[in-house]
Amino acid sequence: MSSSQSVLIDSLLLDLFQELRKAGMALTLEQHDLLRQAIAQGYGLGGWQDFKRVCRLLWVKPCANYDANIFDRTFDSIITLYSTINLA
Repeated sequence: MSSSQSVLIDSLLLDLFQELRKAGMALTLEQHDLLRQAIAQGYGLGGWQDFKRVCRLLWVKPCANYDANIFDRTFDSIITLYSTINLA
């Protein structure tokens, strides 16, 4: 992954994290860092669906504060802003 691509992915992760928190998900800084570590290890970089799957695995839980519907709506709206990034 190039350094410019890494900066874009970091920006994407922060935007997604902040928007999910605004939408009502009770994400913590530790959860944000865990996702950053997973991405740095190469997880979720096989394309947008792979990226979404890893985010979902780490951030969506079976309770109201980690709602899958909020995640899906917010993820899809944020990804449209970053769709030019090639994750694969």
